[in-house]
Amino acid sequence: SSVMQNTVTGNTANGTGGGILHNSGNDASFVGNSVNGNTAGTVGGLYVLVSNITVTDNTINGNTVLASNGIGGGFYATSATNLVLMDNVISGNFVHGASSDGGCVYHNSGNGAMYVGNTISNNTATDLGGGAFIQGSGHLFNDNTIADNLCGSSGGGVYLNGQNSTWSVNVITSNQAASNGGGVF
Repeated sequence: SSVMQNTVTGNTANGTGGGILHNSGNDASFVGNSVNGNTAGTVGGLYVLVSNITVTDNTINGNTVLASNGIGGGFYATSATNLVLMDNVISGNFVHGASSDGGCVYHNSGNGAMYVGNTISNNTATDLGGGAFIQGSGHLFNDNTIADNLCGSSGGGVYLNGQNSTWSVNVITSNQAASNGGGVF
């Protein structure tokens, strides 16, 4: 299914997906959407639970997760065997319950994801990955700006739990971690 050029603003969910929750089918494409100012218990802006995900040219901004152990203030992907996150602006998202991870992006399964040309900035997590919390191996990070993110533990810009990822031509600056890996852990 495709979700294109929508404005999703100011919505609230006590559970997951304050802005958009998509959990059916094998493929999902999100292009040119504005997902801003949404609030949820566990996943703030965009929550996607399918195999093949393309997220391109979106603005995901100012989304909030309230619950303890919250995840993915801006974007959360699980069960994704193929993930492409390209040319998005993901900023000002906040997960603030105790032990909350991935202020901007939380990707917890799948290998070989592509993160290309994104701006990930001014996001906050109380625990791991102020900008992003990413698991899996063999990811490509190319031409991203990861700046001014903050976390209460490790991985101010990105917390990466995996191996063999490729990083090229990224700008990683002014991120802060209370513990380890101000830029990337």
